[in-house]
Amino acid sequence: MSEEDRRALRAERSVAELKAIDEELWDACKCYPVDEAAVEQALQEGADPNYMAWGVNGGQVALGPAALNGSVRAVELLLEAGADVHAPGFRGKSALFWAKTSKRDGAQEVAQLLRDHGGTDELLPL
Repeated sequence: MSEEDRRALRAERSVAELKAIDEELWDACKCYPVDEAAVEQALQEGADPNYMAWGVNGGQVALGPAALNGSVRAVELLLEAGADVHAPGFRGKSALFWAKTSKRDGAQEVAQLLRDHGGTDELLPL
């Protein structure tokens, strides 16, 4: 889905509907293993790939936990949907940082994918 199509789809929804769809994307990425079908579904429904969820650990976009959890497919889907590889996550750490430090299957492949898309593991401005 193009960014233009996503914007048009989001324009048709209420704020509550948008928040619910964005939260579905976040929830699908933060679980282990990542619910890749739910990630794809949420993005098709217009979820914002750069939605920042706030919680006890501060704010973070879905790319961070998807990378930490080693989901190559979810990271590919998020990047294709326009996820910002440089978006700061928990404590200003990037998705690449979380992939590099993860021991989960697929995490090192995710780290390479993020590098290929210009990702950095430096601390990012919050």
